[in-house]
Amino acid sequence: MKRKAISALLCIGLLCLGACSKNEAPGAAAQPTTDAHVHTAAGNWERNPKIHWQLCECGEKINEEAHNIQDSRCEICNSDIWDFGDFINIDTYYGEGDSYISTSFDLDGNILSETKCECEYDADGNLIKQSYWYDGFCAESTFYAPGPDGESIPTGYVGYNSDGSWYEGKYDEYGNIYSFIDYMANGEKFMESVSEFTVTEDGGSLETKRTEIYYEDGVRYDAEYNEYADIISRHKTDLEGTTVYLQRWERDYDEEGKILWEKMYHNDVLSSEIVGYAEYEDEHSYMRFPTKTIDYFEDGSRYEQIFDDHGEIAAENTHRPDGSIETSNTYEYEYTPEGDRSCTRVYENGRLTLEKLYAMSEDGWSYKCMETEYFEDGSKSVTEFDEYEEPISATIYDAAGNEVK
Repeated sequence: MKRKAISALLCIGLLCLGACSKNEAPGAAAQPTTDAHVHTAAGNWERNPKIHWQLCECGEKINEEAHNIQDSRCEICNSDIWDFGDFINIDTYYGEGDSYISTSFDLDGNILSETKCECEYDADGNLIKQSYWYDGFCAESTFYAPGPDGESIPTGYVGYNSDGSWYEGKYDEYGNIYSFIDYMANGEKFMESVSEFTVTEDGGSLETKRTEIYYEDGVRYDAEYNEYADIISRHKTDLEGTTVYLQRWERDYDEEGKILWEKMYHNDVLSSEIVGYAEYEDEHSYMRFPTKTIDYFEDGSRYEQIFDDHGEIAAENTHRPDGSIETSNTYEYEYTPEGDRSCTRVYENGRLTLEKLYAMSEDGWSYKCMETEYFEDGSKSVTEFDEYEEPISATIYDAAGNEVK
């Protein structure tokens, strides 16, 4: 009995010591504790399709409650919640609203994918960094500095690839990327590009020169541009500086700066040509397209494409080195009164070889409903299509028009 009584007294004593404040001496009267923990939210809202909560600095979950959704938005956790039937997407915004997390959940609340944008600001509230994360992987970060008008302008960026390689670029004061370097996973440079820009009369900028170096084989490219930002030369050299090829462009422009014609030379030999341009405009669209293009080959032969008033190819001609025509394909088009194409016919050296018929779907788009291929022996193959241009039947006829079983 005495041993049990002593044990009980020891337990009571330990309990009394445990109840004492850390500043109280043993045996002092018990006082109310002064170091009770006050929960403080340590980060942004956490959420799933049903509830949201925050984490305290101590790691405990606090402020947990169901979403209060009005018009697909929970104002408490600042989230847009969209139910797409087979998955739910939640876009949560925080900070100044430029940072967000977009998460897709399955119907059991499991995360399918997640995209995150994080923005960092300096003490004056200026944006200095913006990063994008995809499923926990940081894909790219852009760095900013205050501009002359107080706005944040990009100064550079760095991007990361899943194989360990990465790239980085730098911007000038006009927002042009003047330096770009591509690194391999081992840290060695794969490609480097440096551009030069000039200021135009309207205060813009124009790329006038670009140098590209590929470190894997030492190839180097130098490119120059004219006042219209069109390339006028590209020079490729090897590791020793020997020319691999030189490309040059010649162009003429109208008063509005539109190209009238264009020629491209490869090692000072005419390689391709755009003879002229035309314009087509209706109440629905505007197009500017070549009227004729020519590709020149080393053996003296050439390939021509001629376009009609709608920008559709009207003819294709292949010329032998002596200038005579080797093959000639011509195209015919028919249109409905509304301007939709109803038929296309292709002739090879004057013989009809292909015919396509078009129809309108119930939802209002034009699709190929039938295609007939004509063969030299007089037989033909007819294929019918549904509104998604998937074949639904194919029939072959002999020269007499009889169906071939």
